Amino acid sequence: KKHKDTAGLTDNYKPQPHVLFEKTLKYLDKIIELCKEKRINLVFYTAPIYYKYYYSLQRTQCEIYINTICSKNKIKYLDFADIPMCRNKEYMYNETHLNKEGTLVFSKILADSLKNYIIK
Repeated sequence: KKHKDTAGLTDNYKPQPHVLFEKTLKYLDKIIELCKEKRINLVFYTAPIYYKYYYSLQRTQCEIYINTICSKNKIKYLDFADIPMCRNKEYMYNETHLNKEGTLVFSKILADSLKNYIIK
């Protein structure tokens, strides 16, 4: 049985803001504080995004916030939003989600990146 692939992918995306919600940021701060209390090394990452959709996002506010919070709290940040696999529709379920094949490929990339971080 074939997995549903490339649902809703298009070549035309209008620029759109990437919104950070106050409630989400509040919970993120709580997670960071809890990890500090429990001495848990936190790692943030951005998952792959279909490249044409990625370039339509106005991510500046979000990127500034993520980079600031990671720097301030000494959190490792791995950005996979625009890696080469993001240009291959065969790996995408839709603009922001990988399909089964894409998750298998990305899981290896993520594991290798985390292994490098953990071993250091």
